[in-house]
Amino acid sequence: MTREEIDELMAIEQRAIQLQTHGQYLDAIPLWEELVAAAPKWDHGSAWHSLAACCEDAGEFQEAEVAYLRAIEIEPSNWIYIGGYASFLYLHGEANEAFEQHLRLIRTKLADGVADAQNRFQPVLDELGRRLGLNQPELDRRIQENVEPALRGICSK
Repeated sequence: MTREEIDELMAIEQRAIQLQTHGQYLDAIPLWEELVAAAPKWDHGSAWHSLAACCEDAGEFQEAEVAYLRAIEIEPSNWIYIGGYASFLYLHGEANEAFEQHLRLIRTKLADGVADAQNRFQPVLDELGRRLGLNQPELDRRIQENVEPALRGICSK
């Protein structure tokens, strides 16, 4: 990619950010789409993540989900992307998938050394457990099964 092409993409990104920041989501979406079409891995997937958030804010939920997943595909352990998708699912998706993505977020944060990750997301897990009809022992078991291996990884470092 030439310097001129990079500069052009950076200008597109800046314009998209400006529009999105001012709530002009439907105007920003085509710019994000242009950017990801030209440079799918732009800034380690951040353009996909921005497109996802923009689509979500515009109420284009199917497009948002696709974009969140593309960002995560590029950076599978990026807790910002996972957290964005988990939050999206909490608001607009299936409770079980939201629950699983929040567990993934906790595991990712634990792997990054955030020892209190489970505590930070416990209220969300409790609410999702309620939506899923889980009693407290079942909720605790599901969380423990998913979080314990990550905790062991931290302790062994």
